[in-house]
Amino acid sequence: MKRALFIITAICLLLPLAADAQQNRDRNRHQCSLAGSLPDLPDGDLDEQEIDDLVLMREEEKLARDVYLSLHDEWELKIFRQIAKAEKTHMRAVLYYLRKYDLDDPAAGNGVGIFTNPDLQVLYNDLVLMGMLSIGDALQVGAAVEELDIHDLKIALDRTDNIDLRTLYQNLLKGSRNHLRAFHKHLTRLGIVYQPDYLTQEEYDEIVYSAKEKGVVDADGEYLCGGKGKRSGAG
Repeated sequence: MKRALFIITAICLLLPLAADAQQNRDRNRHQCSLAGSLPDLPDGDLDEQEIDDLVLMREEEKLARDVYLSLHDEWELKIFRQIAKAEKTHMRAVLYYLRKYDLDDPAAGNGVGIFTNPDLQVLYNDLVLMGMLSIGDALQVGAAVEELDIHDLKIALDRTDNIDLRTLYQNLLKGSRNHLRAFHKHLTRLGIVYQPDYLTQEEYDEIVYSAKEKGVVDADGEYLCGGKGKRSGAG
């Protein structure tokens, strides 16, 4: 009886400590995330090109999410569901900036597969149609979407010196490189040799044959937290 009472007392004492430890882990996890880092970044003065790039990125991240959701519905491959979830996070990160700078959201009210940008609407239709042909084609569509993201993010990154936008784009780039690595891995398993469309072969190889990147990076692409050393597959 005394032993049981001792165990119950010990558990009661340890439970608050365990709860505090979990709260600290959750707090640290939030701080070492893009969402946790955004509020601490300084405001900048955006020119028209920076605004256009930011608006494009909102719908381009939606393009990726919507394509993957549609292809998951067709093929039920876990990779599409997982990366669609990540793209939703990217969409929220760009939306944070649109609200921060009081800009209209081009994706507001648009469901899956609906885009304000007519070029992205055509691209979505074409990509989904291509991805419906086979699993291999679907995975190649995924790789092409990530290539496009990387290509356009690098252009946007080169056109801004604002720390907050550069931090956003560097982290979106990191995510897109990881997604490209994942699609490449699946294509390799199927024996499919993917030919890049938006990147050079050298750029593509540098990314897919380097290690997965973790953590949060700063405006120059250097790790703020959660990573080790200099990031791989630099963009």
